[in-house]
Amino acid sequence: MDQVFDVILIGGGAAATSAATTLKNRGKTMLAVSNRSDTSSLHKAEKITNYPGLPHMSGSEMSELFRRQLEETGA
Repeated sequence: MDQVFDVILIGGGAAATSAATTLKNRGKTMLAVSNRSDTSSLHKAEKITNYPGLPHMSGSEMSELFRRQLEETGA
């Protein structure tokens, strides 16, 4: 079956999470292509201290926040 998407996102980090949420809010269809989250550089980071709006946390904690946000928004 052929399916057409408005946007194809490549990656699964902060930028892709933001883009997916925005696209969902605007009623666009998307396909996200990324590595498994547990193999990403973000997930492996011991401590992230420079992300605006979030307290210091590990990369795995931040990855989990991103995943939950995507699930909650339906993106």
